[in-house]
Amino acid sequence: MVKKQMVTDLNLNTRINDIFFLKDVEFRVRRDKKTIDMFFKIADKTGEIEAINWDVSDDKVEKLSKIKFARAQGYITKKKSDGTLQATISSLTETAPLDLDYSDYLPQSKKDLDKLMNIVDSNIESIKNIHLKKLLKTFFDDQEFVEKFKKAPAATKVHQPYLGGLLEHT
Repeated sequence: MVKKQMVTDLNLNTRINDIFFLKDVEFRVRRDKKTIDMFFKIADKTGEIEAINWDVSDDKVEKLSKIKFARAQGYITKKKSDGTLQATISSLTETAPLDLDYSDYLPQSKKDLDKLMNIVDSNIESIKNIHLKKLLKTFFDDQEFVEKFKKAPAATKVHQPYLGGLLEHT
């Protein structure tokens, strides 16, 4: 699926209708002790913006709390509290992550991943323990594994949380 709207392109009154990564999902019960609102962030490789989905029904809370990628529909508004922009979402539809190009949703390493992979290969070749070397070669001689390894983030928040981060961290 081709991503058309990026977070940095969202301005006041912009209609939203695209797939985003959902972060920091939190549900809050209003003072009436009945109404539940969903607070979260919609994100992609360009950044993130606070979002709210008003009046979520009880039966949808569990499902919505597990969604990582979703087609969000709504519009950009200003928060009454401080005037900053937020996404007011009227509809969230889960999207299968396998159908997505992660490079649209996660930032990427600025380093040359092929050069980093050459360093890893060189380090593996220099290992003297034959058992450890054989184990590492089992993984790193598998091109499918190597391609996934090169693209994987090292973490979700702190240490290299971007595509290529795991290789960089290694």
